[in-house]
Amino acid sequence: MGIFSFGNKNSAADADLLNKKIMEMTRTDYRLEHTDRLRDMILNSIDADLFRINVKKLAPVWQSDFKPLIPLFLWSAKTGLMDLHWDIHCPQCNGLTSHHHDMEHLTSQDHCPRCNMDFECTMDGGVEVSFSINSNVRKIKTPDPMSIPNEPANQRLNGFEVINSPIFRKFFSKDLLSEKESLKVQHVTVMFTDLKGSTKMYQDLGDPKAFKVVKDHFEVVENVIHAHNGVIVKTIGDAIMASYGRTSEAIEAAIAIQKEFNAFNEKLKLNDGISLRIGIHVGPALVVTLNNRLDYFGTMVNVA
Repeated sequence: MGIFSFGNKNSAADADLLNKKIMEMTRTDYRLEHTDRLRDMILNSIDADLFRINVKKLAPVWQSDFKPLIPLFLWSAKTGLMDLHWDIHCPQCNGLTSHHHDMEHLTSQDHCPRCNMDFECTMDGGVEVSFSINSNVRKIKTPDPMSIPNEPANQRLNGFEVINSPIFRKFFSKDLLSEKESLKVQHVTVMFTDLKGSTKMYQDLGDPKAFKVVKDHFEVVENVIHAHNGVIVKTIGDAIMASYGRTSEAIEAAIAIQKEFNAFNEKLKLNDGISLRIGIHVGPALVVTLNNRLDYFGTMVNVA
């Protein structure tokens, strides 16, 4: 039985191309879960189930949390197995007001013809990300997106949950907002790390050795950030800016970073040593495109 309620026709998949792309996904360094389930779904599902796939609705069907499905479907979009959609919903009637194939066309203001009202679009509320099978893999009959029943906001994969994925940050770096736009995210936790004592370290060690220490410290910190579901937004000198969906994950990461850094620092055996300062703050911010990357802007970021 299909996840959605429209249509019941089945088209045929290109099994060779499908298997080639699944094999490509299994060879990646990322540990992608449920690749076999994904193949079976593409081969055996009705057409309707392969259009605008909602990973949060799919997760309980696969008896999984939705979080492992985000990298799975993002990677499937990277390989051309799936197409990625960015949709905007009205906060009042929940209806779909805009349907886009890339982030560049998202706007902070939209209009709902049903409610006859303009509204502000938020990255973690009004923006939904969904996936459809690529037509080269399987040509399905697609309905008008505006005619499909819509899930409540908390049951949709939202834009912030996608841009806060390491795979999206690394492999979809060209999928950006228009530089003229900024979308509000209602709740994001931002972390800054900064080396204390780095100026003296450069003086003591010289530029080449000190630079290697900074690079090695980046690796230590980044590994912990990713292990706690955070993503690197940018590096600034010897500082790192990261973002998290949950404040608890940022706090747990900060504690783990200090433990790992203390062990790292002991190996350096510097006379005065170096320390790592960490600032965390949570609240609303603006998602913007700056210097060809997605960034956060606002008072909350400045406080962090």
